[in-house]
Amino acid sequence: MNTIHPDSMALESDASSIQRRDVLTRTLELIGERKEMACRTRERIASENRASAIAAPRPNDPRLAVISEIVNRLQGTILTPEDRSALLAFGRARGLRAFDSNLLIAMVQDRARRGETPGAIPLAQTMPPAADPPRTQPSGPLERSITSRLLLATVGALCIATLAATWLIAGA
Repeated sequence: MNTIHPDSMALESDASSIQRRDVLTRTLELIGERKEMACRTRERIASENRASAIAAPRPNDPRLAVISEIVNRLQGTILTPEDRSALLAFGRARGLRAFDSNLLIAMVQDRARRGETPGAIPLAQTMPPAADPPRTQPSGPLERSITSRLLLATVGALCIATLAATWLIAGA
């Protein structure tokens, strides 16, 4: 028959109580650290947002070209489906997503409906800068990949070695 001494129960109770307090203390410390980290992250994001709102668009910003094309195709406040498709393709060719092109179309149309100048949109406050358009082909030999350069050098070396071997064999 097992007997439980009251003193051993008290010791076990004290140990588990201490463990619970330690776990609780550590949990609260971690929560505090997470809150601080979240606060710093929010501050960095707000700082970046303020900085990007001040930055002016580059003169070669593709959004400016798309806005200009939208203004040219706009018939009052209406844009035909064909013109919308052409504008989306125009924007895509300049590296804009369909969403961004549609957003620009909506902004220009909204300004036209309100009687404001359609092309005068403060880009820095409405959209992030556009990415550079994707390249479909390398524009010259300097942009070729290292792999293709190595392959070309290997083929050239094999051709020279074959010519040298043929010349040596034929000359002997």
